[in-house]
Amino acid sequence: MTESTPPASGRGGGPPVRRDVPRAFEWIEHWIAVGIGVLLSVAAVLALTGAVPVTWDATVHWPDIRSLFAIVDRLPMAEVDTGEATAIYWILSSMISRPVAQKLDGTLIYDVLDTGQQALPGSGVRPDKTNIEIRFHNDNAYNATPPDYVGLLCLRQAQSGGHSRVISFHTVYNALLARSPERCERLCRPFWFDRQREYRPGEEPTFAAPVFENDGELRARFSAHQINGGYALRGEPVDSDGEAAIAALLDLFEEDDLFIDFDLEPGQMQFVHNRALGHSRTAFVDYPEPDRRRHLVRLWMRDHGRRAYPG
Repeated sequence: MTESTPPASGRGGGPPVRRDVPRAFEWIEHWIAVGIGVLLSVAAVLALTGAVPVTWDATVHWPDIRSLFAIVDRLPMAEVDTGEATAIYWILSSMISRPVAQKLDGTLIYDVLDTGQQALPGSGVRPDKTNIEIRFHNDNAYNATPPDYVGLLCLRQAQSGGHSRVISFHTVYNALLARSPERCERLCRPFWFDRQREYRPGEEPTFAAPVFENDGELRARFSAHQINGGYALRGEPVDSDGEAAIAALLDLFEEDDLFIDFDLEPGQMQFVHNRALGHSRTAFVDYPEPDRRRHLVRLWMRDHGRRAYPG
């Protein structure tokens, strides 16, 4: 097995690959500050309908189209309502890639908030509908066509917790390859995933795929929660090699110099390359008042295949 080379940016040529264990920022590409022009252009379009004023300021850190991670800081939440903020967010996201369905019912705009439910195997309740910790993962890892990009708009923060983290799966792969190549080999073979009840009648409730695929470009597909749920639904344990490989991956996730962490604040938008980066959030405690509870809006984006959930 060979060391992973990251996807190149749209401008050609990614950053050099070091032969020692790469660190977090090797795979979080440079941010390109382009001022407020993008947001002002969007606002100007919306202003034609009287939706929002065009006199507010923002700072934009905007990557080129194939970069891996960016935070747009920020929409003026005191001056626009949640519908207007979501509309701006939708237009900005569409400049990256095409928004696609996040459920079989065609849901395109998805609310990330705690519903008080439990994310149990086969329940269809996704962890993002709870307040539990969500370990580093790729969104929609349990589907044949996961999104290429994931966007999150923060409308409200939690009372405490809910901190965000981003990690490079290329960095993790290379670190694991250097330490335990046999673990990498197992992660390149299939695991069972819980499909979160997003399947049609007569289809299987589980889906099999490897964590790492490499056909010239390394792509990750990982969610410890959905893998554990997949094996629970099948009534079988993870094989010993698979269990050890996942444990090694989870251990790497705890190494402070392999990830960055931050708090996504109201009005800020986060964009990640979903097949190259993992993102996570810590457990959180909400405010008691419903209108103050943590609320993010998520978009999935992909240019290939159909816009429908199966892709």
